[in-house]
Amino acid sequence: MMKIRAKKPNSFENKVSFGSSQHRDESVNKRQKIVSGLLLLGISTFMAIFIIIGFINNPAHFTNFMGINKTALEIPAAWVVAILVSICYIAYTARMIPVVRQNLFNFSCWFKLLGVYAAFSSGIIEELVFRKMLMDWLGINGLNIILQIVISAITFGLLHFSWSLFGGNIKTGTGSAISTIVLGLFLAFIYVIAERNVLPSIIAHMIINLFVEPWLILNAVVSSTSKSTDNLMGSDKNSD
Repeated sequence: MMKIRAKKPNSFENKVSFGSSQHRDESVNKRQKIVSGLLLLGISTFMAIFIIIGFINNPAHFTNFMGINKTALEIPAAWVVAILVSICYIAYTARMIPVVRQNLFNFSCWFKLLGVYAAFSSGIIEELVFRKMLMDWLGINGLNIILQIVISAITFGLLHFSWSLFGGNIKTGTGSAISTIVLGLFLAFIYVIAERNVLPSIIAHMIINLFVEPWLILNAVVSSTSKSTDNLMGSDKNSD
């Protein structure tokens, strides 16, 4: 009986195969980070435009609108809660999302430096919209404090749920939206105990974004790319 021997790949073939695979992985990682950086830059610049417009139109009014006034020094309880909320939410996110945990204190790369820009612009605009403008408008229209806090938090969470649609993972996105709603509840609570001075909420939001925002976007891009790759591999298997 004839025995068929399987051809063993030589060391050169192994090196070529491994090298090409490694190169492919590195290029994908680089591409994912570039896409994430462009998204972060685009969103942050869009929000920064409104900050610039506000300062140009009326600098004194806009800074006061942000809570940069003497009342900011008269609300120590709000500042304590703001710092505690920031620390707890950063710790929770780092525990739940590996890419955030791995890069939590990585400030040396250009991607993290871009996150500083994003933390500044999104922290200001999102708190002015979801806390200052929305909650004050709800109050003017007769809604009590509890409803103001809840509606502010839910709309804040629904906005961030859009990342789950981009990432293509509804289950993970739903969990992220729920955690963001909880964060929105705390930020709204800070706004209330700060006697409607939005500055402590802005600073808390900035601190959180500084540590986690760039890597949350990268995580969404990686999830989207991974799902596309899985779908492509699945279709290839079906065609075979």
